[in-house]
Amino acid sequence: MAIADVSNLQLLGDGYEVARSRFLDIAKRGGAKTISQAVPSKIADDLFIDAAFYPARKKSEVFIVLISGQHGVEAPAGSAIQRRLMDSVMAGGTLEVIDRDRSSVLMIHGMNPYGFKFSRRVNENNVDLNRNCFDAEQAKIQGFSGASIVNPNYDKVRSILESDLESLAAVAKRIGSEQGWKSVFTFDGFATIAKALTGQYKHPRGIYYGGTQVEAECAIVQKIIADCFVGEKNSILLNFHTGLGKWATTQILTTPPDDLHGKFMPAYQRELDCLYKIFSQKAQGGKDGVHQIRRGDQKPFFIRFFNPENVMVQGELTQWMNSFFGDRRSEGIKLALTIETGTYRGDKVLLSLVRENFQHWNLKDKDRKSKVTSDLCEMFNPRDPQWQASVLRTAEFVGRALVRFSREN
Repeated sequence: MAIADVSNLQLLGDGYEVARSRFLDIAKRGGAKTISQAVPSKIADDLFIDAAFYPARKKSEVFIVLISGQHGVEAPAGSAIQRRLMDSVMAGGTLEVIDRDRSSVLMIHGMNPYGFKFSRRVNENNVDLNRNCFDAEQAKIQGFSGASIVNPNYDKVRSILESDLESLAAVAKRIGSEQGWKSVFTFDGFATIAKALTGQYKHPRGIYYGGTQVEAECAIVQKIIADCFVGEKNSILLNFHTGLGKWATTQILTTPPDDLHGKFMPAYQRELDCLYKIFSQKAQGGKDGVHQIRRGDQKPFFIRFFNPENVMVQGELTQWMNSFFGDRRSEGIKLALTIETGTYRGDKVLLSLVRENFQHWNLKDKDRKSKVTSDLCEMFNPRDPQWQASVLRTAEFVGRALVRFSREN
């Protein structure tokens, strides 16, 4: 299938049940060990987190983890990427295959099956799982880490972020530029908004809510990873998302250690060197190179560095992965990355999230609720063929990088 051919992909048509069935079918045909863990629910009895595990044929020296659907409404693209990779770099096809003798590969599908099934970004408890991924075992002893996190910036803009539709209609007319945001929120513009969305643990009906305990989905995924990891020296985790960034542009998000001068900084620098190597323009043999983000960069793939002293997401999955590796990072390569494919402008995506959250808690009109949900799906899985083609391009781009990681580390 050519990169631009999306006729058989049907990202928007792949609901939870169809995507799950296709994933498990490909996994079984490819000889993977399948794992299915039920997610507790009060409204559905068919919610599962599924995994396909391909253990190394010989001694496992490389551990590769790919995760889709942490934010349920974003799951179709990540699921499609996983299936494409399972059919290519795992089984042969248009791409060179991963070194199966020394590499173990774990695909975790639909981390948020409730959100995937019902087209919500959050889980059944309204928890954003990428603000909730604190260590589940540690929480049993020390308590929930999110309990001590205070986000005053969310409180500043809560009246708008949890507003009704009439207020949002007025807001929407004024949104469209940075100045528009500033005139609406009257605080610190983007700075306040960005910090507000790093996670809040106080308002259970709000957006970007991190919960009061480690959710079942996070605990399940952490256990699956821990059970499959056998101490490989070199590891890479990719967590697929959509919505953030420029249209049809894929960026690689990486977070430096909290202590920029601490013991993990040499390991982080070594990991960055590897990151540039496997995703580099030369390594890909084409124009889709990776570069540090900078103003005006129109490259289709680039690396973005989160600044721990500025805007740091709390309870994020890659943070947990880095803590799971712990002192193991002193040897080899341990990469934990978010792969994000941009869709619409940030203000439109946020407005859609606010509307959907409000309608979930307050709106009784089924037709209006359906329209709001449909708009949310479009924000994270656009119908545009060019955008869907970019998802396939991301799959091939990632596939080549994983092949190189498996063979050269």
